[in-house]
Amino acid sequence: MAKFQNKYRFLILTLIISASLSAETLENQNNKIFIEANKVEIIEDKNSTEQLQSPNKIVLTGNVEIKHQDTVLNADKIIIEKKADDERDLIASANKNNIVIFTQKTINPKTRQNTTTICKAKQITYNTKTRDALLNGEAYLQNDQNLIQADQITYNANSGEYHADKGKSKQRVKIVISPN
Repeated sequence: MAKFQNKYRFLILTLIISASLSAETLENQNNKIFIEANKVEIIEDKNSTEQLQSPNKIVLTGNVEIKHQDTVLNADKIIIEKKADDERDLIASANKNNIVIFTQKTINPKTRQNTTTICKAKQITYNTKTRDALLNGEAYLQNDQNLIQADQITYNANSGEYHADKGKSKQRVKIVISPN
């Protein structure tokens, strides 16, 4: 009976350790930025001693896709600029005829339903620490059935809050709100 209890305790301890390691791995995975592009240019700071570990600027071109936590950013060109150790700005821009697409999948805290937010613009600047996205030029944001169009939209991926402004455009802000 004692051998059975010891095996049982060992099994529970193993499961607890595995679960905590998996949670830690998942947490570390969430902080990573995954990148795919046709071309990568790393611009190093001549005065930095940590050049290879964390360059100050990375220029990505050609069908670029970046994944960070629950967000995906697609663009023709993205510049990653280091601001602090754990903070980077992703500046995404498009060619003349294309747009930048920013997608986030989350759970709506009110309805507990899966929701997808889609943002489109000529340029999007995304901060990896604050998770603020600034959409410039023909900006479009769709969350569930709600839609907003403006020259400039600021969106926070943590809270889901957004603000729109007509900016330099003569077009006013347009909103479609779903009754559901």
